Amino acid sequence: VPIPSDGNTLKCLFFSANWCRPCKLFNPRLVQLYNKLTKIDKNIEIIFISLDRDEERFKENFKSMPWLALPFDVNLSKKLSSRYGVNRIPAFISLGLDGASVEEDAAALIEEYGVDAFPFTRERGEELRAIDDAKRQGGKLEELLAFEGEKYLFSRHNRKVDFGIAFVFYLL
Repeated sequence: VPIPSDGNTLKCLFFSANWCRPCKLFNPRLVQLYNKLTKIDKNIEIIFISLDRDEERFKENFKSMPWLALPFDVNLSKKLSSRYGVNRIPAFISLGLDGASVEEDAAALIEEYGVDAFPFTRERGEELRAIDDAKRQGGKLEELLAFEGEKYLFSRHNRKVDFGIAFVFYLL
């Protein structure tokens, strides 16, 4: 499968392994993020680079991923890990729209902000952190509690309750 090189597609490298507990938690979140981004027509291509110890584990790990994968090769994976400064996994490296510039590992950015982290640049991370800081320093309680644009709380019966209604009951 050719990798799109139209200058409009964000290319990212995803380093992960089947034996890695944090990777097992991160992988489903990344799949969800990828599906959301492609659904809203964001041009992104992820390439999985396995740090698994054998090809069987690589195949097992890759089954749940909807993107491309580098063929299993321990030596090449080690070389790429070194080239991109991967010192822990999961690691998610955005290559930028030009396919050459390398951003910092965005795994934490994705964990923290989900889809809002796109296009996973240092600047976007700084912008999101500045928004969070502004909210903490004087934002409304509703803004502080909002997560990914969701403006509701859960009742003890696991029903969604709008912020406005929840705060009216709280004040009573």
